[in-house]
Amino acid sequence: MEGPVPPPAAAVKMWRGGPDWQPAAASPAIPGTKIAGSGLREGPVPEIQLGGRSFVVDEEGFLQQPELWDDEVARLFATTEGITEMDAQQWAVVRFIRQYWVEHQSAPMIRKLCQATGTNLRAIFRMFPSGPAKGACKVAGLPKPEGCV
Repeated sequence: MEGPVPPPAAAVKMWRGGPDWQPAAASPAIPGTKIAGSGLREGPVPEIQLGGRSFVVDEEGFLQQPELWDDEVARLFATTEGITEMDAQQWAVVRFIRQYWVEHQSAPMIRKLCQATGTNLRAIFRMFPSGPAKGACKVAGLPKPEGCV
């Protein structure tokens, strides 16, 4: 399985981990080298360093190698969404999204997610402040969902 074509080095932005993850200006750093203090690398393929592990991500921090996902990866990516500890309801949402993606190679529709987990949309936004598509899917290790703005 081939991943997406990486952007040219000049178009790659630097990122820093944390709940307020925002793009920064491009750096003259050597592509592929660690950006001091950021936990991320700059180069043709953005990487994020979480918990001593390196992950290839897109420009918005979505995991580009979903086969690497496990519970520990979910916990690490949750920290980028400002979640310090996942509760049972958050795990139910993440596991449903993940299972659906494994079976269908796409994220579930919001309505299906709410029905399957018995959680309403408002509660999902409380659990994942950036929403089900950006927050919950990122924690579930999915690539950026189609139609996700």
